[in-house]
Amino acid sequence: MSINDPLGRIEALEAEQKQLREEFRKLKEQQTEPMHVTRIELDPGGIQNRLDNHAEMMKEQDEMLTRIYTDVGKANTEIALLKGEVAELRTDMQKRLDSIAQVQNLILSRLPEKGE
Repeated sequence: MSINDPLGRIEALEAEQKQLREEFRKLKEQQTEPMHVTRIELDPGGIQNRLDNHAEMMKEQDEMLTRIYTDVGKANTEIALLKGEVAELRTDMQKRLDSIAQVQNLILSRLPEKGE
C-alpha cells in the first residue's frame, strides 16, 4: 500500500475499523458486574483525633457543669440562711420598736397635761 493508492488506504481503514469493532465487542462482553463498596475508610486517624478532642471538650464541660451545680447549690443554701437571718432581724427590730413605743407611751403618760 502506498500513499498514492487510495483504494488500498480505504481497504486498510476498513480492516482497521473491523478490527476495532471486534475489540470493542470483546471488551463489551468482558464488562463485569459493578462493584459494591460496603465500607469506606477515610483518614481514620484524623477522625479519631477529632473524636478524642470532642471527648476532652465534653469532659471539661462536664466538670464545669458540676462546679456550676455545686456553686448554685451552695448559693441557694446561703440565700436560705440569709432569708432566715433577715426574718429574725425583722422580728428583733419589731420587738425593739414595740419596746421603744411602750417607753414613749409611758413617758408621755407621765408628762403633765398642757393646761396644768
